[in-house]
Amino acid sequence: MSRRWQDSAAEHTAPRWRRRPEVVGGFSHLMTATAHAPSQKQVTAVIGSPNPRGVDIVLRTATEDDVAFLTDVVVAATRAQRRLPADFDEMEFRAGFADWTREQVRGDLPGSSVCVVEIDGVPVGRLRVVRTEELVELAGVQLRPAHQSRGIGARIVGALAAEARGQGVPLELGVEQDNPRPREFSERCGLRHVGDHGDEHRMRLV
Repeated sequence: MSRRWQDSAAEHTAPRWRRRPEVVGGFSHLMTATAHAPSQKQVTAVIGSPNPRGVDIVLRTATEDDVAFLTDVVVAATRAQRRLPADFDEMEFRAGFADWTREQVRGDLPGSSVCVVEIDGVPVGRLRVVRTEELVELAGVQLRPAHQSRGIGARIVGALAAEARGQGVPLELGVEQDNPRPREFSERCGLRHVGDHGDEHRMRLV
């Protein structure tokens, strides 16, 4: 069965397993771009730690070489949350998600940006952001299970919130109605429920 692979919108959510049209926008930056690129790869942003002894979060522009990792982290994060559907076909999902991700990293979906989240040079997660003239949308962020609940997702949301405020637009994301954890996460980050769309709660930070 052919599917469009839609993202989750918070580190505690699972990717969607249904078809939905994608809304795309332009990608610029999150915080401060840097000329220092680990492994000769392009760094999109560095989110500094509020703790002098803490670690920076590096957001590196994803390439086709990262597709396997990006697929792995989505499956691992979703499995750890026990959010895989009963009829989950892992082989089919991996093939479809990988093809969809290749479209994004090649630029076939204008404005949809995908980054690899790195800590100390080690890939630990995936971030996808969608932008339009009206909003900045956190379309998906998944972290390896060992790196969840460490404040990484909250710092990413904070960086996106600062960007959205600077552009005078809201930050939005969607969370599954039957999974309370991402809504609680979003509310801790300052987003509020503004309505429902299908099986999602729409969350917004104005």
